[in-house]
Amino acid sequence: MRRSVLAQCGDWFAIDLAPVHTKHELLDAFARALGFPATFGQNWDALADTLQDMSWHPASGYVLHLQNVASAERALAEDWPTLLEVLSASTMYWKRHGKPFIVFVDPTHGLPQWT
Repeated sequence: MRRSVLAQCGDWFAIDLAPVHTKHELLDAFARALGFPATFGQNWDALADTLQDMSWHPASGYVLHLQNVASAERALAEDWPTLLEVLSASTMYWKRHGKPFIVFVDPTHGLPQWT
């Protein structure tokens, strides 16, 4: 699928994880790319709450593209699965509310392969 087709699902956010080596840097990358409110709390619960609110950025849906994830995945170690859980929970939240919330992750380890 081309990006223009996916953009019809909602607003597109590219999140570059190349410079990310810590949880704090990861949360900053999300905050910058999505324009989180200044009240963003810099922890996992705050990330989940913010991704499941989005009232500060209303759209018909949301597409997140996590770019350059390989080094961030290695550096984050045990925090990486937590990020995936937060993203999965956010996807389920928006599904229940009838809005697309799609997350693309550049090639990484530990994700199921599409067939």
